[in-house]
Amino acid sequence: MYNLWVAENSPVGTTVGQLVANDPDEGENARILFRIFGGNDAKLFGIETDPNKNGVVNIVTRLEFDCEAKIRQFHIELQAISGQLSATVPVTIFISDENDNKPQIRDFNIIAVQFEDEKRRNEIATIPAFDPDINATLEYFIVENDIINVDKSSGMLSFKYTLERNLHMPFKACVSDGPNTVCSRARLMNVFMTDEDLKNSATVMIEDTDVEDFLDLSTFDKFVEAVSIAANTNASNVYVFSIHEVHDAVNVSFFVYRANKPIRFVLLSP
Repeated sequence: MYNLWVAENSPVGTTVGQLVANDPDEGENARILFRIFGGNDAKLFGIETDPNKNGVVNIVTRLEFDCEAKIRQFHIELQAISGQLSATVPVTIFISDENDNKPQIRDFNIIAVQFEDEKRRNEIATIPAFDPDINATLEYFIVENDIINVDKSSGMLSFKYTLERNLHMPFKACVSDGPNTVCSRARLMNVFMTDEDLKNSATVMIEDTDVEDFLDLSTFDKFVEAVSIAANTNASNVYVFSIHEVHDAVNVSFFVYRANKPIRFVLLSP
């Protein structure tokens, strides 16, 4: 059995590998012919031979392969024929990944909640980025600030010190796979809660969405703006502290301050 590799996105006609067959006979009896005899993917590959090089065959592609596709390995059977004799070997061809895709990162919110008298962990959340390339190694970084750090390898954000106050902090988050760097807008919302805040909070259900979509900057800002209008206050006084996904909806819990005095929401059934 032979294992061969070809880089993804290689043009049609690329040589995957070269195999050599030997026949101890001499002269015309030693002449070796080749053919792709079978295998599930026989139609995807072809062979090329050199009349001046007996027993040597090149396996070539008939298709451009993508490593991001579901199938990344292919199977054929190569047969060598000399006179009335033949031998068949299985060949597996693997598609090797190339760094041909940029990392993906979207604008996002992070909500960090600390309750009064609760000991907080420094870790906050991971920057939500990924790379379609299987072999990509990502490096994360943010614009330097006094509040948070980022682990360059994992993308984990953490506080530089204990923060016992409410905070809305926009920042820039970036991820790189080496040749490609992409950035996004991000915002950290630190919510420092007391028992009074919890008592004066409200929870609403938003249908046809999930946590990730709700935390999108645009969607989140629309929600906060709607609450601030209803409460006749500034959007900066609206604090979301819990987002819980239930089936095809999310339950969003929040409280509102105005002039340092909590607003109590009463939700009435229709």
